[in-house]
Amino acid sequence: MAGYTNVDLLPLDGVDVVADLNRKPWPFEDSQFELILCNHYLEHVADIVLTMEELHRIGEPGALVVFRTPYFANYESFRDPTHRWHLTLDSLDYFVEGNGYPKYTDRRYRAVSKELTFPHPWRHPGYWAYRLHKKTYEKYVAHVFPGTWLHIRLAVVK
Repeated sequence: MAGYTNVDLLPLDGVDVVADLNRKPWPFEDSQFELILCNHYLEHVADIVLTMEELHRIGEPGALVVFRTPYFANYESFRDPTHRWHLTLDSLDYFVEGNGYPKYTDRRYRAVSKELTFPHPWRHPGYWAYRLHKKTYEKYVAHVFPGTWLHIRLAVVK
């Protein structure tokens, strides 16, 4: 993306920093970014806890971290053999402050938003079930009428 610091494991066109983000520390300063976009990244990482710790470290206080990943029930999540994780609406809640989940790290985030997208939402039965009750949708309906992309936005708490 133009105007952003673009990172990849491979030296592709448009990549500004070539780095293996499965290894700590990442090649960035503490509190360097106010916005971090993780577009089709999180499902590929070796260690989500390490990733969340490094995102926290490089984000300034209040930095917005935006994740876009295939939804766990969508075939796209399992089709790619490099996907290691299949995430639900609540998968990243383990890193959100005050939620009562076990702490895998002391780095905390504040929940900003969660959204599941659907192809042709107004005509998609899963969309309506999701809108009515997210937990019921995810438990009983998602595998029959899956959403497509999961969008989660978290803010760094320091």
